[in-house]
Amino acid sequence: MIRENRKTMSLEEAVRKAVADCINQNVLKTFLEKHKQEVEAMLLTDWDWNVALDVSKEEGFEMGWDKGMEKGKGEGMEIAAEKIARAMKEEGADVNFIAKVTNLPIDTIQKL
Repeated sequence: MIRENRKTMSLEEAVRKAVADCINQNVLKTFLEKHKQEVEAMLLTDWDWNVALDVSKEEGFEMGWDKGMEKGKGEGMEIAAEKIARAMKEEGADVNFIAKVTNLPIDTIQKL
């Protein structure tokens, strides 16, 4: 519906009309009535796959950090941080990001 509407109107108009048409035709009516603004906002937001991947990587690294810190408590925080930093570096994480997450100096990370 949006693609068809785009032939004659702006993206915002096309999205709003498509949502209204779906409601009028009982397509996901209950859901759209409840979440209309959220759906419209989502459809109008530009999606950047690279940004999504970067966010996902950062979230994964942070989760790994948390797990690693729990596992490494018996070894001492510095050793655990270096192990995590080494693993992040091997996965291609940016050195500045690793320093931010592990609180290790950049020169230490570069030597790993």
